[in-house]
Amino acid sequence: MPQNKLEIDLPGYAWDLLPYKKEPFDLYRAPLWHAEYNQEKRTPYAAIQTSLGCKFGCDFCMINIINRNDNDEIGVAGNYSFMRHWSPEFIIKEFDKLISMGVKTIKITDEMFLLNPKFYIPLCNLLKKRNKNDELMIWAYSRVDTIKKPGILNLVRDAGIKWLALGIESGRKNIRFEISKGKFQDVDIKTVVQKVHEADIEVMANYIYGLPGDDRSSIAETLNK
Repeated sequence: MPQNKLEIDLPGYAWDLLPYKKEPFDLYRAPLWHAEYNQEKRTPYAAIQTSLGCKFGCDFCMINIINRNDNDEIGVAGNYSFMRHWSPEFIIKEFDKLISMGVKTIKITDEMFLLNPKFYIPLCNLLKKRNKNDELMIWAYSRVDTIKKPGILNLVRDAGIKWLALGIESGRKNIRFEISKGKFQDVDIKTVVQKVHEADIEVMANYIYGLPGDDRSSIAETLNK
């Protein structure tokens, strides 16, 4: 039986309906870097979500418009900051389907995968059991202030997540605080990136130039980070 309302409303992926040429997913290709610069690993390729939305109300982001629950004339994405998750037990079945069809190159498209340990730790443990010979090639999104607990990064890497896209946004603390409505914790960005690298995970850093409060000096500071 479904475990939550999201699993009732969106009960899985119809992978079998995706078009293909000879084998499932052979029309879909990962970016070359995601295939470790090996053309043969670019396909089969798939993307999957384990959650919808984001609990942060960043002014520059529109993702939470999918969570809109009012009839105002103009919807502002930052006003609807919450997340909905499929259970780890539910999602691992979708990963199992992909793996059974030969898909090892996978993008987790969640806006904030490494945020709620209640969901991502059990899922990573389940993926770890399936990452035989370290064959899974997965990447996911996180923020620099949500990777906190010791050992988490090692578990993430064991699950086959070899790249993390970190939303650093700005090198200046007060700008990060302003755009995220005070919910961006102060961290040493270089230390976080170093810890990610020490866990044998590559970093893709996301920056935004021209945020409210940005000037030439803050832009230069972000560039030099």
